[in-house]
Amino acid sequence: MQIPYFHHLDHELRGTIAVVAFISVFILVAFFTSSFPWIVFLPMLACATYVIAKHPRAGLYSTLLLTMLWERFFTLQSLSIGGHVIKVYPLDILLVITALSTFTHWALERKRRHLYHHPEANAPQFLSSFGWFEKGLLLFCTLATAFFFESQIIGVREPSIAFSTFKNYAFYALFTFLILGLIRTPHHVRRLVHILLAGGIAILIFLAIGFARGNGLWTEFTPLSTAGVRYLAFPHALYIMIAMLVGI
Repeated sequence: MQIPYFHHLDHELRGTIAVVAFISVFILVAFFTSSFPWIVFLPMLACATYVIAKHPRAGLYSTLLLTMLWERFFTLQSLSIGGHVIKVYPLDILLVITALSTFTHWALERKRRHLYHHPEANAPQFLSSFGWFEKGLLLFCTLATAFFFESQIIGVREPSIAFSTFKNYAFYALFTFLILGLIRTPHHVRRLVHILLAGGIAILIFLAIGFARGNGLWTEFTPLSTAGVRYLAFPHALYIMIAMLVGI
């Protein structure tokens, strides 16, 4: 049985929907059980990895959608092993998988072009095509990474704090390079805009839930400094505003 309209979508969109569905199942189970259900996480991650390995852009698009929809439950859900909390999040894992898939596809395509003497086989290397912004960002990430290792070697900082700092200043810049590497044509740009708009429309569901409850879902994580009621959590309000600005 085919889902109406689903079979008309291209492989990247199907992959995006599939990855969002897989990871959402894990997030919902973790939310309702207040735990980290490895028995759900591992098979869902394996399925998502298979899809992203074939379609790297599906990893990029799904990461955006999952961030917009589930915010802290996707971006701040720490791994838990034997009662020990590790500050590695589903967001981090999907970024690494997407980066590895992107690099693998790029390397295989370059090898294929050399094998068949494709005219673009001698095109400029990826790094040599960087402009001043990309090179400056890469230099900043390199310095942040070097500072992380230096702080651990001489032991001047708490490991967990140093690791979080490294992720915030260097690792998450990986998302910028993924966009630069994967969004290469006007079609890709339009698809990215459509993904952001789809996320903004989906957030309207959370707004409806807020009106029905008389208080927005997850607003307690970012409380107001003044008296009042919010029908939408701050991250969702931010993301829906970004979607509106992009749509304009």
